[in-house]
Amino acid sequence: MSVLYVCATANTILGRKAFISKKSGKSVTQEVQSESVTKEGVILTIYDTPGIFDPKTQKMSPEEFLRQHDGLPDFNTENPLVYLLVMKTDRLTEEEKRTVEMIEDYLPDFLKKNTWIIFTRGDELEREDQTIEELIEDSEDLKEVVQRFDNRYFVFNNITPDPTQVDKLIEKIKEVKPEKRSETETLLERRTPAENNSKERRLILLGKTGVGKSATGNIILGGKVFKSECSLNTVTLQSEVQKSVIAGREVSVIDTPGFFDPNTSPTKISLEIARSLKLCSGGPHAFLYVVSLSERFIKADEAVIKNIEKIFGKEVSKYTIAVFTHSDQLEGKSAENLIRQNETLSRFVQRCGERYHIMNNKDMKNRKQVNDLLQKIDTMVDENGGGCYSNKLLEDAMILTVEELFNKYKMFFISVALC
Repeated sequence: MSVLYVCATANTILGRKAFISKKSGKSVTQEVQSESVTKEGVILTIYDTPGIFDPKTQKMSPEEFLRQHDGLPDFNTENPLVYLLVMKTDRLTEEEKRTVEMIEDYLPDFLKKNTWIIFTRGDELEREDQTIEELIEDSEDLKEVVQRFDNRYFVFNNITPDPTQVDKLIEKIKEVKPEKRSETETLLERRTPAENNSKERRLILLGKTGVGKSATGNIILGGKVFKSECSLNTVTLQSEVQKSVIAGREVSVIDTPGFFDPNTSPTKISLEIARSLKLCSGGPHAFLYVVSLSERFIKADEAVIKNIEKIFGKEVSKYTIAVFTHSDQLEGKSAENLIRQNETLSRFVQRCGERYHIMNNKDMKNRKQVNDLLQKIDTMVDENGGGCYSNKLLEDAMILTVEELFNKYKMFFISVALC
C-alpha cells in the first residue's frame, strides 16, 4: 500500500522521525522522499511530497508532477494506492478549499475513492473535549468536503500519539478495500494519441436560448468564464471557446448562442454556426445538448435537434449527451421519473442513445457532477472507437477561415436556420 501525505503525519505512521517536520509558511519538503514500515502485516511505502500549493507544482497536471518528481508511484501501480488528504481540525481556509478542489479535479475516479481525509491536531480536540463529528457538523465547508469523499476520514494526534491509531487507520482502509484502475481506464491509458487523445476533450454546447448553456460551461470549467445571467434573451451573442485543465487534461468548451433563435437573423445564425465549427478545429468529442428542467420540453426542441442533424449529419446522435439543467427546481422530484413520464423527453433521450446527465447550475462547488459528466463522455468516446466526431463541415473548418466556411455553406446554413 502506498500513501502520499504530509511530514508530521508520515512520521506518526512510521513511528519515527524519518521526515523533516517543522512549522513554516513554505513547503518544507522540496523533493519526494520515501520510507517503508510493516504494520499489521502490510508493507507501507510512505511518500512525502512538496506541498501541492508550492509555486513550482501548483499548476502541474498529475502526469507532469509524476515526471518531475522521481520516485513517485505511477497511477497504474499493481499495489493499492491510497491518498491521505491532510487537514487541520479547523475551519477551511480559501487556500485549503482550492487544494481540495485541485485534488478532486486531478485524481482519476478510482483514486478519489481511495482518498482519505486525515484531520491532524487531534490533541486540540481532546483538550477542548470536542469530537471530530461535532466539529464537522459546525462547519458547512467541512461537512461538504467530507461528504464529497463519502465520509472517509480519520483523526490523528501527532503530539501525543495513541500507539494504536495507525493500526486503526489501516483497518478502516482495509474495510473499504482500496480500488484499482478499471480495465476500461487502463485501456484508455494504453491507447496511442492517434487512437484516442485521452489528454484532451473538446465539447460543444448546444440548445435553445435561456436553458443555461453558459452556466453549464462555467460549471464544467470551474469558474465564471462565460457570461451567464437569467434572461429570456440571448446572453451569448457569438460562439466562444474557453479552456481549463480538469483531471490532468485540457478540456475545451465551445459556448454557442441559441441556434435557431427566432429573434436572430438567419445570416447571423449561419455565421455563428460557422464560427462554432471553426473554434472546434479537430472535431468535438461530445455535443452537449442543454435542456432546462424548469420548462416543458416542447416540439421546438425536437425541431432544433433535427436541424442539428442536418448540419452535422445523422451520426451526430452517437456523440450527443442530453444535459438537463436547473435540477434545483425539481423540489424533490426525480428527474429520471420526469423524463420517463414525458413521451417527448423520453424520445429525445432515446435519440441520444439513452445518454443524459443532470446538472445543478447553482452548485458551482459540486465537482462530482462535473467528474461524473466527464466520465460519461469518456465512456461514450470509448464506445465510438476512441476518436472525436468529424464530417465534411468540420474537416473544412480545419482549413478555412470563418468567412470562407460561411461563404461556402451560406445557402445551406440559411436554409437550415429558416426551418
